[in-house]
Amino acid sequence: MGKLHQSIIKALIDCVNNGLKEDKEVNRWLQVMKENAPAGLESFMNSVSTWQEQAEHSLAYTRELLQEMGYEVGVANGEPTY
Repeated sequence: MGKLHQSIIKALIDCVNNGLKEDKEVNRWLQVMKENAPAGLESFMNSVSTWQEQAEHSLAYTRELLQEMGYEVGVANGEPTY
C-alpha cells in the first residue's frame, strides 16, 4: 500500500506543479484578452479572471497541504520540483 500511496501523492504533486506552471501562461494571455476584448465583455472577462483566481487559490491551498505533509511542491526557474 505504501507504494500505491506514494504513486498517488506523486501524481498529485505532478498535477499541482503542472497547474502552477500553466497558470503563469494563463495569466499572461488572460491579460492580453482583457486588453483586446470588445466593449461590453467586461463582465465576462471579470468572471473569467475570478474563476482563474479561484483555481490559483485551490492550487496554492493544495500545495500548502502537501508541504505540511513534508512534500516539496512548487515551480523553480519555470521547472516543476518535487
